Amino acid sequence: MRRALVIGMVVASCSQPFSEPDVLGRELPGQGDPPRRTLPKYDADAGSLELPDSGCCPVRFAHAASSEAAAELFGFSGPFVPAIPLVRDGGVWETLVCMPRARVQYAYRLFLTPDVDPDAGFFEVVTHNPNAPTLASRQYGLLNEFEGTDAGSCADLDTRPHGDTTVVDAGPVSVPFDAGSEPPDGG
Repeated sequence: MRRALVIGMVVASCSQPFSEPDVLGRELPGQGDPPRRTLPKYDADAGSLELPDSGCCPVRFAHAASSEAAAELFGFSGPFVPAIPLVRDGGVWETLVCMPRARVQYAYRLFLTPDVDPDAGFFEVVTHNPNAPTLASRQYGLLNEFEGTDAGSCADLDTRPHGDTTVVDAGPVSVPFDAGSEPPDGG
């Protein structure tokens, strides 16, 4: 051990003394004073504000509420994947979705609590808005369909039926064929 210590001291004494390295004198790009410019004069009326086309249009989707615990809007593509939770506002479940100008199928999923045991959890019912255009499906029954392919702009879209929660008019009351065809018997 002594021998290793002596050899280490001899090696240390033979090495060159430490000298501090020279400072590099070079200019770095991008340094200096920030550019200064004057702001344009304030104009109180800048004109109408037009936002660029984002490729989608705001559409209100709504479904009449009854005794559901929650509801969501789901579909198979676009903005409906994943499903969008609906907010209850009075007697209506609703949300606002930015829809692409395309054809998209969607439906509503209602979460109900069983009357027998409220602690049993929820069960799902898939339904549609009867006021909006529908399409038949083997797996889900009737689905709603949003059609936006023919619209040149958001103003051209008819979005009213997707947010309409009024009861659909069943049409005129039908009467039997023979009712009222003969004059009443006077006697």
